[in-house]
Amino acid sequence: GSMAGFLTTKEGQSVVGTELNATHHRPIFEGKVRGVCRAIHPGRQSQCWEIVIYDADGRRCCTSRLSTMVMG
Repeated sequence: GSMAGFLTTKEGQSVVGTELNATHHRPIFEGKVRGVCRAIHPGRQSQCWEIVIYDADGRRCCTSRLSTMVMG
């Protein structure tokens, strides 16, 4: 989420996290995971991102929302 926020900024700007919320649906004990980040609100001053983590079988394991503020 933070990297996605950074990639949407202009040169000289930075992104700082202001809130993180995560709901864990099932445990993952081993294997690979895949994270998918989507913009909910990619604003000029504030941003909101949804990050969903899936296990190797494609089952949703965690849903999180990251709010960031664009600085500079």
